[in-house]
Amino acid sequence: MLRDGDEVYYSGDGQHGGQVGDVGRVLSAGGGAAHVKWASGGRAGLVSLEDADDLEPRRTVAALLEDSIEFGDLRVEAAREAYDEQGAHGVLAMLAERGHLMSFAEIAEEALTLVAARVRRDPSVREAIGQLDEDEGDQVVRVASAALIYDAFSLE
Repeated sequence: MLRDGDEVYYSGDGQHGGQVGDVGRVLSAGGGAAHVKWASGGRAGLVSLEDADDLEPRRTVAALLEDSIEFGDLRVEAAREAYDEQGAHGVLAMLAERGHLMSFAEIAEEALTLVAARVRRDPSVREAIGQLDEDEGDQVVRVASAALIYDAFSLE
């Protein structure tokens, strides 16, 4: 649900001039739509009425911190101990056990949306998905995007 003042990024199909990843602020929201003042992209400085389904809220650092505080304080020594015992994987496991990584799914989805937009603009991909139904093309783009993210950041 969008609220007045939310920072959002555009995730629509671009039919009305928006590009996936453009960032803006909701001036007013209601009825499944929102007036957004754009801070980046081709519409920077402009205000437009957007379908709420084409907007993804961006969480502020303060909101993410507030979410993590709800799950308890993190001792300063805990990360040091976890790293010394199990390395980077140990620190992340400790954070996950304490509920401090609740925002990671949202971060991953945002990254996937941005990568998918770039994949969709690739000339070879556009030509290939142009021969498929819309749902089939979306599935190809999502699988390719997930594979790119996985390959780029897989640890050995």
